[in-house]
Amino acid sequence: MDSVSIALATYNGTRFLREQLASYENQELLPTELVVSDDGSDDDTVGMISNFAKSAPFPVRILPRQGRLGFADNFFRAARACTSEFVAFSDQDDVWLPRKLEEGVRRLKQDKSLLSMHTSTLTDASLAPKGLLRQGIRSSRVLEPLQLDPYFTGGWGNTMVFNRNLLDVAPTACRPREIEVDRPLLHDRWIHTLAAALGRVSHIDDPLCMYRQHTTNAIGLAKRGLAEHMRALSSVPLVLHRRRVEFYQAMELIFDDLQSSPNTVWAKAAAPAAKRYRERSMQLEARIGIYTGATISDRLDEFWKASHLHDADPALGRGSTTLSQMKDLILGVCGFGRVV
Repeated sequence: MDSVSIALATYNGTRFLREQLASYENQELLPTELVVSDDGSDDDTVGMISNFAKSAPFPVRILPRQGRLGFADNFFRAARACTSEFVAFSDQDDVWLPRKLEEGVRRLKQDKSLLSMHTSTLTDASLAPKGLLRQGIRSSRVLEPLQLDPYFTGGWGNTMVFNRNLLDVAPTACRPREIEVDRPLLHDRWIHTLAAALGRVSHIDDPLCMYRQHTTNAIGLAKRGLAEHMRALSSVPLVLHRRRVEFYQAMELIFDDLQSSPNTVWAKAAAPAAKRYRERSMQLEARIGIYTGATISDRLDEFWKASHLHDADPALGRGSTTLSQMKDLILGVCGFGRVV
């Protein structure tokens, strides 16, 4: 029998939680268990879940209270307590469609993937549809190891079902820091990064979750205006590029260490992952050199080096000229850009 646990992280969630709990009961594949980690709510979140547990058609476990962990570590705590083969992260304020767990698990088994993820319907606070969150999903397909770069694709936790073994690949305390915000890598990006490097990822082009946007989202979406798009096209964020180099280098070290793991499956998959992340950091360092080279000849040399490494990475588009490459040529090599 298919075995999937729901890992629910909560904090002051009573406003929307009831609808999310009801959507668990409506799953065509019922979870083996619901594991809840509450991060010190001072409303009736825990009481609401306790009442739900009395009639739920599956076991509900509420982990004992402890000190504040923060958003990501609260999810890790819930996921580690799960006992099923597969785990689904759950936010407290979404609504799941009935096929979400069944389709996520079916694709994991059919494709022999480590992670499956789907599109979502974006809604307002009252669940009125506002759009579609694709997170890089263009069609229902299977992506091979290292075919994705997690910093150019999605990885929203509320769309994921994943193999629980990913939680044991490496200590979460050693995960690198986010690029845009100075904090450790979030739970979903960490799992997505490991899965995309060490195994297959299944994309499901079906919006199986209503992703509610409201003023108290822990993580939400904000649309970029025209002025922001124009600034992005005409400026070069070298600070963020350098942070992403640090991310790639940190993941290379993690995969280097994993090659000595007693788990021979992980050890074998870690070698090409370490190599690919080393090449990604080299490619980005070359891109930085395009903007910092003293002469146009120096900058052009870095451009060709970056282009060669770009073409060798299946996650970046082999043999294609991308907008970023055109930008590097015009703003970097020719010196028309504004470095920020």
